[in-house]
Amino acid sequence: MVKIIIDKTNGLKKRYKIRTSGYEKEGKEYKTIETTIPAEVTEREARRNKMSMDEFIEKFDVEWTYNSFPGLHLIFVRNKNE
Repeated sequence: MVKIIIDKTNGLKKRYKIRTSGYEKEGKEYKTIETTIPAEVTEREARRNKMSMDEFIEKFDVEWTYNSFPGLHLIFVRNKNE
């Protein structure tokens, strides 16, 4: 198990509303719960990769890690189209 330590005292905080999104397929209802990634986070990652925002969004996906600790951990990974 990987231990993830988050310094909440020095972290930037923004609060966003939770939205639901869903669809029905073959009689089953599928739902996702969505929220927003702050633009500053994606802009910072685009700069780190020396890309424009459009290029970064095209070439990267978001990967969430969860279940082994409270909360979620987000990273950006190059998508399979790369």
